[in-house]
Amino acid sequence: MKYFKKGDILLSAFDDIFLDSQEKLDEVIKEEKSYLLLKYYLKNLDWISFLKECQEIPGAIEILKELKDKDILKGFLLQINSIEEGQAKANYIREKGIILPIHYALTPQTKSFIYPPNENIILLDTQIKNTEDWESHGG
Repeated sequence: MKYFKKGDILLSAFDDIFLDSQEKLDEVIKEEKSYLLLKYYLKNLDWISFLKECQEIPGAIEILKELKDKDILKGFLLQINSIEEGQAKANYIREKGIILPIHYALTPQTKSFIYPPNENIILLDTQIKNTEDWESHGG
């Protein structure tokens, strides 16, 4: 926690922070060549069942709860493909006992468009494109 200074805001992503969900999703969609079919698939995926098939990242829940308790973690910033995906991820977060605001960036929106970054807002995200975009917009 020594890396956070007073007034910093930490926002966390979901995929590959809570669950290995991005890795699993990449496996499922890597063969799909049609953008329209991929978009249809992502909108109609049973997200609750999908998330249940993913593995929890070891220690993630405990660390996020500790960051919340220390008033460092202030919320979540999720990239989603559909409202159904957002609802399933929100349910997962709430079921784990973490009650914080959840902000959604609906693909193709960027996270920096939904929650404007600055030097005191830190994005915890495993996707390089998201962190690069965040940093290029002042985060």
